[in-house]
Amino acid sequence: MIITILTPSEGWLGLLIFSLLGSLLLSGMGVLVSLRADSVRQAYQRMSIGYLVLLLPLTFAPNFLPQETLRQISTWLAGLNMLQTAAGAGALLLLIDVVLIAISLARFQRARLIAD
Repeated sequence: MIITILTPSEGWLGLLIFSLLGSLLLSGMGVLVSLRADSVRQAYQRMSIGYLVLLLPLTFAPNFLPQETLRQISTWLAGLNMLQTAAGAGALLLLIDVVLIAISLARFQRARLIAD
């Protein structure tokens, strides 16, 4: 949707930036989950459950909402300035990424892992 509204160069730049921010988000979450897990399998299962809890409601909720509610949401989304919304979402993702990376760096203790 962003690509059709913005010029092609802005659309590709947005895709690259959001791909990087999303990758940082998932890697930060993965580090935190793996530090608390007993095995790689347990970390994988916890991350998978997290994805399901987040993605399934977002995927199937529109099927259960009344048409009037869907129209109101659609009207509200159509009134948004996409560039400002994308910039705000990017700034929020960047903030979350910085916090996750800071927490991961504080909790990860390489010397302790080598000694174990």
